[in-house]
Amino acid sequence: MTPSASARRPAWIRIGFVLALLGALAAAWQWSPLKEAMEPDRLSEWLGPHRTAWYGLPVTVVAFVLLGCVMVPVLAMILVTGMVFGPWLGPAYALAGCLASAALSFGVGRKLGRKTVERLGGEGARRIAQNLDQNGSSPRF
Repeated sequence: MTPSASARRPAWIRIGFVLALLGALAAAWQWSPLKEAMEPDRLSEWLGPHRTAWYGLPVTVVAFVLLGCVMVPVLAMILVTGMVFGPWLGPAYALAGCLASAALSFGVGRKLGRKTVERLGGEGARRIAQNLDQNGSSPRF
């Protein structure tokens, strides 16, 4: 679908779609086993044996990279990492995961090139790029 076709849709259709999607996610959370699986005690019990395993860091880094690609909030991933690995390993593992995810995102943007990123990012990306070109500082909205 082209951006112009998306822009022609009435706003109420887009808002309705977002609300339906959020309602479906809330229903899945409320009436599925996902809610019970994500309780902190259960997560800690399930992941406890893996805290000090040699594969903890690589799995965490790969999880950050993959979940970052599907737009999972990084703060949620950091919180879970802290809960799973504790106050000493958690921040270190989360830092490694964040850096790997950021490096991948930067590399993809660099490989695609500025024009492609601006085209995919829309008007907001173009305004940020223009402002950075003009004075090299953060954009004023």
